[in-house]
Amino acid sequence: MERLVDNLKDVWAGWKDSQLTNHGMKQAEALALSFSSTPFTAIYTSDLSRAHLTAKAIHATQPKPPSSSRPSGSTLSGTRSVSFRTASHGPPAPTPLHTNDLLREQSFGVGEGKSYKVTRNKSMSLSQHFARNIFPTLYGRQDSFPGGESKEDVCVRAKKFLEDVIMPCVWAEEHPDEEHSEEERSSDDSDVLPVAERKAKNEKKRAHICIVSHGLFIPELIVLMALMDDEYKSKTQEVRNNVRGMRNTDWTRVEFGFEKSSDPDATVQKSLRIKFTHVKAHPHLDKLQRQKGGISRVAYDPSQKDIRSFFGR
Repeated sequence: MERLVDNLKDVWAGWKDSQLTNHGMKQAEALALSFSSTPFTAIYTSDLSRAHLTAKAIHATQPKPPSSSRPSGSTLSGTRSVSFRTASHGPPAPTPLHTNDLLREQSFGVGEGKSYKVTRNKSMSLSQHFARNIFPTLYGRQDSFPGGESKEDVCVRAKKFLEDVIMPCVWAEEHPDEEHSEEERSSDDSDVLPVAERKAKNEKKRAHICIVSHGLFIPELIVLMALMDDEYKSKTQEVRNNVRGMRNTDWTRVEFGFEKSSDPDATVQKSLRIKFTHVKAHPHLDKLQRQKGGISRVAYDPSQKDIRSFFGR
């Protein structure tokens, strides 16, 4: 979620490409600096500029991988690409930054740019409100403004991103050998490496993916991830309640793992397990001060000198 010019106007801003405020950009920079020592194997971002600017800030501060190693880690955060590895020869590749429109915020259709600070008239239907250019808050998961998306529509997009991008990465970690080419397998030295060194080598293959999206999309994605673990299937509403209402640049970290069955005759020998290590975290905002004189509420201008130097590092 971002500090936007439209947020300050109290209007619906979904697919409308609302600008970050100066303070919103400062929040993005603070987030990026807090991740500057956290190497990601890939960064995925919404194509809307407010998320893309945040992703660029994170990308700009990524640590340069040493020439002799590969990126490591195995987590998903809420603020992520197919498994990425640096080749075993030649210079290390930089962290890839991917844009994906599946990560967009909920679309509010004809309600985009209209005020949400309105009271719903209980004697009128929603369609009557819309006919009068009134767009109150919608509480039903199937409800949407004309030409816009419902929460369930957003959930469908989130599910496609989960299936197309995140899960191939997770399954690749469960079956890492399937990711290697014939040439890599023929030169694999895992059989002759000491156990500790072989373990360290496997650790470096783990994916650590960053996803930069929006305040209504992210909870839908997190709930879908949680539901892949049987432990959370009866706690859908509890998970949804815990991840909604994020502050600007909050982030959530999710780990995927596998638990082996103790029953040798079990139909499923390994179960997918989800672990939330951080939920709506924002320590990077603790010492961030808002600029005085209303400057923080002004739309961020990318031509500002200090911002240019930030991205030029």
